[in-house]
Amino acid sequence: MVNNTRVRYLDQAERERLLAACRVAAWSRLYLLVLMAITTGARRGELLALKWADLDLERHTAAVATSKNGEPRTPVLVAPVLTEIERIRSRRPADFVFASDKRPGRAMRVERAFREAVAAARIENFRFHDLRHTCASYLAQHGASLLEIADTLGHRQLAMVRRYAHLSTASKARLAERVFGGME
Repeated sequence: MVNNTRVRYLDQAERERLLAACRVAAWSRLYLLVLMAITTGARRGELLALKWADLDLERHTAAVATSKNGEPRTPVLVAPVLTEIERIRSRRPADFVFASDKRPGRAMRVERAFREAVAAARIENFRFHDLRHTCASYLAQHGASLLEIADTLGHRQLAMVRRYAHLSTASKARLAERVFGGME
């Protein structure tokens, strides 16, 4: 049985405050990390494992070699992410995108930087994994089907994304009206 008890996501004001706090964080790549988490639904470990060679900027994708379910995924990179990537891009393909400042060749440990940004943004009861819920919730609220949400998040089973179904009620109503509203 899937535990659907926690679906915490950012509202618009919280998202704006968090991204603003990330922009001025001591770790210069926190903004990109959080922005990618929100827009791709990727897990923290998937993002931290990315190397520059995994990014295909022409196709606007990232290659996650192995996700939690053991399969590769290809998250899509949206324009704001691409802009930020171009700003900080490394010319060494083997480097981690989110490399440690103190330990070259290793991914950054982001827990403290993220906690500090969340506190600075005055957001309560929020974990990094909730950025994944934020992605799924925004997709549902904007009319994505459960299948599309599952594909974006890399879930094999729709049961994992049913927790977002209640957020798409308005979009389902718009769809039903568009398809059936003219019937007599």
